[in-house]
Amino acid sequence: MASFKTLGARLICLEAALELASDAYSDQERDHFSEDIYETAAKIKETIPYAAPTDLSRFLAIRVLPNIPALMKIKVFQEKPNEVQLQKAFDTHRVDLNTENKALRELIGDTPTPELNGVLAESFVLLSLQRYALKTHPDMTWVPLPSVGREDSTGSEGSVFQPTWDISVYTALDEQPELTYKVQVKKGREGLYPRQYADDITMVYACEDLAFPSERNVNNSSYVSVPRLLREIAPDADSRAVDRWDSRTEKLLDILN
Repeated sequence: MASFKTLGARLICLEAALELASDAYSDQERDHFSEDIYETAAKIKETIPYAAPTDLSRFLAIRVLPNIPALMKIKVFQEKPNEVQLQKAFDTHRVDLNTENKALRELIGDTPTPELNGVLAESFVLLSLQRYALKTHPDMTWVPLPSVGREDSTGSEGSVFQPTWDISVYTALDEQPELTYKVQVKKGREGLYPRQYADDITMVYACEDLAFPSERNVNNSSYVSVPRLLREIAPDADSRAVDRWDSRTEKLLDILN
């Protein structure tokens, strides 16, 4: 039986293969690493059911896997993905996230670990941006995708500013794809000594920045919980929830701009 540790290791291998394919010196080398990407992705899909419901790698896998075709287009072939690829990535991630989140809530209720809440907040922001892109940029000239490899790995020890981010938004895709927005998502602001990020990285504190004035925490500060955010983007959400999702997306776009 595969272990959840194997799932995490395979995710690292997948992202490494993506970077190697992106940096390939020849078509033959690129094709070799592209094969590795699809083979590893297939193995990850087989491994997911064996991971613990609370394992971070499980939620990272269901985010990255649907986006592989679009990531390949941009990062490996320097081409824009098509609308069908992004729509499928959005739909698959949204449905799988809803399924996994329901199973998680039945197991531990509405109090997952801060690390899990952080990963779930990242998925909320990615899905919000992809939904906006599909609605307003069907020509695929504005494409949000999950960051992978070096983009989302921990910065070097001792570095003052973290050079990493969670979501990449590409524009100018009719020419050379341009990484226009680097988005780092946090559930909320950290304590007295928050981690510092490079100036070109846009910070989104999802539970605080996307809250409505009426949503408050015990300290009477603006705050919306991650479970509530995820209920609003569920495939079976009602029209009021969808309206709230629209409004939160407007808040998100204001931060990016």
